[in-house]
Amino acid sequence: NRRLEAHIAQAVEPKPDHDGATLILDIDAFRQAEVLLEEDDVEARIEKTFAELHEFKNEIFFASLSETMIEGFE
Repeated sequence: NRRLEAHIAQAVEPKPDHDGATLILDIDAFRQAEVLLEEDDVEARIEKTFAELHEFKNEIFFASLSETMIEGFE
């Protein structure tokens, strides 16, 4: 059960001295859970959660890009 959540903020700002714009994409991924520091496997659970959050954030990021945007970076 992943129970991961994210807050996503997106903004587009014009470049004052160039053509085009700057895209700002802020992704805050999190999971609310109680963690008892006395548990034997607490470190492994935290590392697993961080890995899941990293993957979740990447899924959101790449789903936010169009094919045209991706091609622009190749």
